[in-house]
Amino acid sequence: MSEIDHLFDVRNNYYLGAFQQCINDAQNARVKSDADKMSRDAFLYRSYIALGKTSIPLNEINQSTASTALKAVRRFAEYIADPKKRSKIASEVAEEVNGNIDPEDTNLLMIANILIRQNNIDDALRALHLSESLECRAATIQCLLKLDRVDLAIREWKKMQEINEDATITQLALAWVNMAAGKEKLQEAFYIYQEVNE
Repeated sequence: MSEIDHLFDVRNNYYLGAFQQCINDAQNARVKSDADKMSRDAFLYRSYIALGKTSIPLNEINQSTASTALKAVRRFAEYIADPKKRSKIASEVAEEVNGNIDPEDTNLLMIANILIRQNNIDDALRALHLSESLECRAATIQCLLKLDRVDLAIREWKKMQEINEDATITQLALAWVNMAAGKEKLQEAFYIYQEVNE
């Protein structure tokens, strides 16, 4: 018997852009393990950032937290909140990518998000390739599509499909690829968006 995924709704609502619902689900999620608590908190604070409420993670995540994921989320909040610090933070993360980087998934995603916003797609891809997670693979697809490499994005999506074809993020990634491919694939993308929205 497989274990119950207490963060299923939290993750799915985040991926679907239902950030307030993600926050609500995260606040009500009953998780026991430290890893699940950290993951819940990372999605919670990432949702606040997505809603433009960067002050919440900046005030609630201690700068000296032991959690690599929460440190990364806090740094991303700082990057979003303070335009004057953006180039300094972007330089720091680029150095990490080209040096010693912690391969924790949320850390890689936050680094990639900063680099993508700086239009440094190559370093974002370098960071994301250190993880096998579906979310990092989906971010890789977004990077490849920014480079107009639909062929490589399709190959990356096939890897996601092998891991979990039914995952919401896998379906969304297929919709992105189909939209980039255009023509008859646009209709397929529309059906995917319609299905995940239900």
